[in-house]
Amino acid sequence: MTMPATKKKAGLFSEGWELPAAAWLVVALACGLARRRTEGLGEERGRSTPGFGQPVYSTSGPLECGPAELEHLSELPARGLHVLTLSDPHAAICEGGPGSSFEVRAYVDGYSGVSAVPLTLSCDSALSVRAWLLRPLRRAVREQRPKVHADLRKRGLLQNTLAETERERPPPPGLSWRLFTPFGTGLSSEVRGALEAFGTCSTLYLFEGGSFVWPGVREGYTVRVPTGDPVLPTTTLTTLSLQPRVFAVSPLLTDLEGAQLIRSADMEMASGRAYRATGGRTSTNLRLLKGNAGGGEGVRQLEIRAHRVLHTPRDHFEQLEILRYRTGERYKAHYDYFTRDESTCDTDPGMTRLLTDEQTGAERNRLATMLWYLSSHSDDEGGGTHFPLAELLSQGRTTSTATSDAECGAGGLKVQPRLGNASLWYNLRPDGASDRSSKHSGCAPRGGSVKWAMNLWAWSSPSGT
Repeated sequence: MTMPATKKKAGLFSEGWELPAAAWLVVALACGLARRRTEGLGEERGRSTPGFGQPVYSTSGPLECGPAELEHLSELPARGLHVLTLSDPHAAICEGGPGSSFEVRAYVDGYSGVSAVPLTLSCDSALSVRAWLLRPLRRAVREQRPKVHADLRKRGLLQNTLAETERERPPPPGLSWRLFTPFGTGLSSEVRGALEAFGTCSTLYLFEGGSFVWPGVREGYTVRVPTGDPVLPTTTLTTLSLQPRVFAVSPLLTDLEGAQLIRSADMEMASGRAYRATGGRTSTNLRLLKGNAGGGEGVRQLEIRAHRVLHTPRDHFEQLEILRYRTGERYKAHYDYFTRDESTCDTDPGMTRLLTDEQTGAERNRLATMLWYLSSHSDDEGGGTHFPLAELLSQGRTTSTATSDAECGAGGLKVQPRLGNASLWYNLRPDGASDRSSKHSGCAPRGGSVKWAMNLWAWSSPSGT
């Protein structure tokens, strides 16, 4: 299956919003590439391993360490996110030159429930980050993961959480580890940059999948994030669930922007330029041109806000998509990431191209979903976003009420739409593997109400869409 190209058109709206004349239909087929089985954290390839730690952003800019009160460790492990912090944050590092070393504490999978492992790191800046960290961190992971799983069982956590946390699934091939500051500044592949960042921030995150993921810390935990936008200078992330990782983002849109988007999309839908979704989805959908491809300044600003929240480059984004759900319309429980379907993948070159990074040949997939709410709905009006496999620690359940078949019913996590807010969830784990607890559904509005929303899918590498 190939995807039709989006055609440019003249500007529709005086405020700068622009929608495509022909709606771009995203592929609904779920499929993935064959995965090469790997063991542990991969094979060590020495100093010149290509593709590892390529910069997401230039480290010539300011290092964003986050506020001093920022917490780093989570009540549930994030598989593939390792928190590295200086054993003595006040001591100068590498004063003895390349032959010296320093010590960090490594928290495997960013989990607060087990103690850290001390690692001794070289000050030899000629090493690649992979060679610098691989051997000591592999040892730490081998030692600590059994302790993590034992601690989770001791705590009596729920079945879906245990199953996902203990799932030994190798991440897709070709992914590269990357170091980030706690506020999302990606570091280059040189150890010199990591040494500088340790000296500035004292704590760094290492992601086996190569993409930044907010740790979450605990349900109800909040982080204020600058957006770089004078209209909405800051927004707040509130952790709603750790398994899957779901966040409320508030605010991410003004009431005026929401009304403008609805008015403009309504005009386009009335003119027949939208498309009716299929495959368990009964909404009407409309794709916007990207901000740098004729979408206008308004779209560009929304993309920048998403970029500042996700810390994912804008060329990893698909086009924004506006959704309209009339009363009774819904989206059945599904995943946003693509999974392997051997009956079609091996014979569909278009899908293979979609899920392959053109530059590196590595597999890519939808890392995260951001869903803006353009209308508000009470519990009685329905229209929520439901995660049936979410198991909330704050509810104190000892047995799970969440099942894979539950849809907009009891159990799990349900987020009600509130104009201006957004939901953010991760479809992939920090190690690059799919998160099977991220299944979700769009609940049908009730009582004559109409739900308006807008979504954005962020990929683990440039999306090619």
